[in-house]
Amino acid sequence: MTDRPVTGRRINESVNYPVTLIGMGGDGMDGLGLEAVKALESADIIYGGARNLDAVQHFTREKVTIKGDMGKIIRSMRESLSGGKKVVVLASGDPFFYGIGKLLSKEFKANEIVAIPNLSSVQIAFSRICESWEDAQVISLHGRSIKGLAQKIATSRKVAILTDETNTPAAICAYLKKFNLNRFRITLLENIGCPDEKITDMNLEECGNYPASALNIIVLRSRETREHGLFSLDDTKLERKGSRKGLITKRDIRVLSISLMDLRKDSILWDIGSGSGSISIEAARICPDSYVYAIERDSESCGIIENNMIASAVDAHIVHGTAPDVLEQLPDPDAVFIGGTGGNMESIIEYCLKRIRKGGKIVMNITRMDSLSRSLRKLKELETESAVTLVNISKSEPMQDSFRFSPLNPIFIVEARKP
Repeated sequence: MTDRPVTGRRINESVNYPVTLIGMGGDGMDGLGLEAVKALESADIIYGGARNLDAVQHFTREKVTIKGDMGKIIRSMRESLSGGKKVVVLASGDPFFYGIGKLLSKEFKANEIVAIPNLSSVQIAFSRICESWEDAQVISLHGRSIKGLAQKIATSRKVAILTDETNTPAAICAYLKKFNLNRFRITLLENIGCPDEKITDMNLEECGNYPASALNIIVLRSRETREHGLFSLDDTKLERKGSRKGLITKRDIRVLSISLMDLRKDSILWDIGSGSGSISIEAARICPDSYVYAIERDSESCGIIENNMIASAVDAHIVHGTAPDVLEQLPDPDAVFIGGTGGNMESIIEYCLKRIRKGGKIVMNITRMDSLSRSLRKLKELETESAVTLVNISKSEPMQDSFRFSPLNPIFIVEARKP
């Protein structure tokens, strides 16, 4: 048997492949086609979750329950194949939709594995409610953290969420209420495809007290949107610490600073000396799949950052502590913004250059000439090329029948890229 491209596979040859990956619906064997049944009949060993294995217990084959250590499962599959056994893997719905398919396709060659998919839970869910889903956002919280969900769906009108035993419908509703995403109504679909299937429409309050079945998917829909443009965060609506009312990275400087970071969709950003959190919030809104860490040593400011994030429907990480010590617990960044150093400028720059990924950008906002000199001297000492942009901005102010320009404090924006 020779290797061949994925596009050359034919399902009706599935019995000729060492590994057959079969998607199974809630109706078990009743929902499988002839080729899937033939693959099960010719299998020597069947792998799958407990629920799927229960549906094929009448097959007198060796069965292995998939749970936990996937490395161990893969090794077991390889041992089976080396012994000449044919393997069937049972998954739920479409195995390549947030399923095991992605992992298995990396572990086995194209001539070793073929897939026979079923309908995904999302396809079934939208069919049940007679709603199109090409414009829906689909998010899986199954085995994943809910952190960051707010900014992902803040401007959405239609969302499907795959849940688990931690991220239950009730927990998700409480989360949505916290971030003022009350415009959504929920359709809860329980045990879809099973004999006890149930579909319920409700609001956040009703869902928060509803004892949902463990097997469920939720669809969020809203007639309204909470649209916002890029760099649209309103400075006047951000809470700030009383004694530091003027200390915020204002919109004009924020636009330039964030643009210089070269952020990608899923970048990891450290915002050191976050203050009111404006850089973190703006970056998270622009790149909702990013991992943003707002680092702030002042505990009161951390509370202000949290309030501003909730008001802006952003759920980024807030880290209370002094840099660079507190940075050890964080993942390596793709970009670093330094807005405040607490007197630790040199040590912060050195630590960030050590941790930032190759090609990553460090951007600093500096107001004092002595601080600028220190930062450039340190970057030169570390053999890192840097550039400085001096930003002088004046804003119009009304004056009788005309206006005048009032200058803002000049800002030095320093940028440095790790070779």
